[in-house]
Amino acid sequence: MALRLFRFRKPHRSPPGSPPGTLTVDPGAQAPRMHAMLIGPDGVDETDTPEFAPPPDGRVLWLNVAGLGDLATLQQIARVFNLHPLAMEDVVSLNQRPKAEDYENHQFLVLRMPDMTAGDLTTEQVSVFLVGQTVITFEERLGDVFDPVRA
Repeated sequence: MALRLFRFRKPHRSPPGSPPGTLTVDPGAQAPRMHAMLIGPDGVDETDTPEFAPPPDGRVLWLNVAGLGDLATLQQIARVFNLHPLAMEDVVSLNQRPKAEDYENHQFLVLRMPDMTAGDLTTEQVSVFLVGQTVITFEERLGDVFDPVRA
């Protein structure tokens, strides 16, 4: 079987004239599935129905969002954790190059994760926010790339 390199997709952009920081969700994007881990000295609590709130003192929250198809969920997470609008726009703009940004109250990374499925080499965008004692990860597609990390 021959290896085909990189399937390109048409970029999804905000409509012309939209102000910077406008979140426009691709209509074909998958509905998000969330997983949260609250890590502390007494152990780890995990849930698939997380509450969006900063963690209590002495604990670290890891919120993973796989799928970017629900604008209301993305806006709620951005509001609760005070995520910069331009960084959130980059989360839903799936053709970003890898980069790191330092905002006033958080750090932001965009990474490309390679995936080899059915003979095609593709990449998936993974966005990471570091906000105090909280790590928020956004995966472009469903499927948990972080499962080996949590094991």
